[in-house]
Amino acid sequence: MTKQYSWLLALWVLLIMAGSCARQGTPTGGPKDSIPPKLVRMYPELETINFDEDEIEIEFNEYIEGRELKQELIITPPIEEYSFYVNRRTLFLEIEEELRDSTTYTFNFREAIKDASEKNPAENLIVAFSTGPEIDSFRINGNVRSLMTQQPVEDILVALYDVNDTLDAFTGSPMYLAKTDEEGNYIIRYIREGLYNIYAYADENSNLKIDSNNEPFGFKSEPIYLGTDINQSVRADSIAIADSTYAMGKSIDLFVQRQDIRPIQLQSARANGKYFEVKFNKSLDNYSLSLNEEVNQATQNFLNDSVAFNLSDTSIMLFSNFQDEQKVVRIYNTLKQDSLAITISASDSAQQLLPDTLLYLKFNESRRKLAEFTTLFTSDDNEITDTISGDFAFSKPIAQVSTDSILLSYDTLFYLPIDYSQALQWNEHFDQVKLSIPVEKSQVVDSVIYYRKLNDSLEYEDRVRQQTLYLDSLQNESDATAENRLDWLQQFVDVKRISQDQVMLDSIQSLEEEEARLNLLTDYVDTTQINREFLPKIFEREEITNNLRSFNFYVSAGSFMSVENDSSEQVIQKYSFKNPEDYGAISGTITTEYSSYFVQLLNQQFELVREVKNAQNFSFELVSPGKYQIRVLIDADEDGTWEAGSILSQEEPEPIYFYTEEEIIDLRANWERSDLNIVVGELSTLSSE
Repeated sequence: MTKQYSWLLALWVLLIMAGSCARQGTPTGGPKDSIPPKLVRMYPELETINFDEDEIEIEFNEYIEGRELKQELIITPPIEEYSFYVNRRTLFLEIEEELRDSTTYTFNFREAIKDASEKNPAENLIVAFSTGPEIDSFRINGNVRSLMTQQPVEDILVALYDVNDTLDAFTGSPMYLAKTDEEGNYIIRYIREGLYNIYAYADENSNLKIDSNNEPFGFKSEPIYLGTDINQSVRADSIAIADSTYAMGKSIDLFVQRQDIRPIQLQSARANGKYFEVKFNKSLDNYSLSLNEEVNQATQNFLNDSVAFNLSDTSIMLFSNFQDEQKVVRIYNTLKQDSLAITISASDSAQQLLPDTLLYLKFNESRRKLAEFTTLFTSDDNEITDTISGDFAFSKPIAQVSTDSILLSYDTLFYLPIDYSQALQWNEHFDQVKLSIPVEKSQVVDSVIYYRKLNDSLEYEDRVRQQTLYLDSLQNESDATAENRLDWLQQFVDVKRISQDQVMLDSIQSLEEEEARLNLLTDYVDTTQINREFLPKIFEREEITNNLRSFNFYVSAGSFMSVENDSSEQVIQKYSFKNPEDYGAISGTITTEYSSYFVQLLNQQFELVREVKNAQNFSFELVSPGKYQIRVLIDADEDGTWEAGSILSQEEPEPIYFYTEEEIIDLRANWERSDLNIVVGELSTLSSE
């Protein structure tokens, strides 16, 4: 090799070595680094007072990154204008707005700072300083859970607002805040003594406010007091400390729910195709229409002659229902006049009301087709205990029902009676109806025995009739051939069912000469008699009970007619009685001072399975094997319903209690859980203590 090539090769090796030395990265092999970066130096130091600078420096023992700092860092009171950068092991944060006087600031970095190699987050990294001579030392902590499931909720913002401030969770940034961890826990430190309103909400768009139409939220109706002397005479906005919750040493738990609390707004009211539609800005719970003037005679005649409704004792003047996720009220054209003045009112799930609003109905001529008419029947369980139930939903209001084509039959043997006045429970707009038909197993067994005995009796009479028919044929057809008469005799013997007659028939058929067969046949016919002593069948009640077949719930097409004369579709649904050995039971006792409440059995998805009201000794029989929970909804105001409250009127949800001795009730077939003893106390905080 020449010296020139040797020199080039050496240079190439040196370049590779230099590149390898300059390149930084995680070495391959060896155990994975799981140690988070450790704090080396912080400026200002924790709990510094009289701080008047605008830069924070935090140094660690290894290279770091802060890519998620804007998402993770929580500053209280909030600072919106700041910038930061990372230089190897040090984070520099520049405050770009003026700090408040005599105020304690905290910077909770959560998991914002991570090592550069394995992305391990620094733990418990908090900067706290005061711009005055003292550090505020009060704190508050608690837990945030979902209202209806009481499951912990992560990344919920818990915010404190001074009661003297005009801002709240809808209008401005909080004074103090924290976020919940994966177990729903939160803690806010370095709080100034005072009265605060507390909220919890999912700040999904990071604007530090509750978005009233989509973010879950919770609140306390009374302010909380943080201080050393609850008895001192302090007032804030006319709210005395004595009227607040003393938060020192207590866990302040909150429960969040989704609730659209935007004000109800009527966006439009106009003719749309063949309909008149009233559109709102949000989904509603209820609405009502009322007439502001009498309909004319032409409209009255049209309603009486064309619609022919039979659902109500009183005349229905306006047919309407919800459309588009209950954001639109559609009114159907039953008018034979130019216009009609009506009033509409509405309410939503947050108990907000739309004041009575005057509208003038006017329908335009349109070539558009009528809206499609659909029928939907749903049933929660096709195996029943004592009630056949289901729900009908129609896309248009129903004007007429033919109950004689709504039937419940058992195995083509008989029909069960239906009290339609009780079995069909309509909603106020006549587009939904609940089906509930009580069926007692013992009565069904009685009916099966009765009809089978009746059929047995009818079968007996039919056998006697057939014997008479065939015997008359044998006696009156003396000129018939032997072959024809033997056919009649075979039919007669089959119905008579006596073995001696079959022996005689076999003897006659064994003769070869026709004359001999006819003579013997004539002798037999002259001496035979009709058998009237059939043995009755024995119907064992237990056997019938254990082997009941399914019911057929049948609704023929056209049983329901819409206001626009559409016919409903056919519905056929099978139901059967539950076999107790395939199911279990859950029962127990409720001890409470409340007089009105609902005990609910929930599945693992928190869906309602069963419910009983005001049952101190509750029992859920014939429950499918599975995992369940018990929830108690308290009707505190005793108005017959559980209410979700309203943040607008500062009304918290009515209390909820979960049976939490065990997280899950595991029920197996042919098992019974009867040891549930649930003590429901004063649950003003919605906690199950």
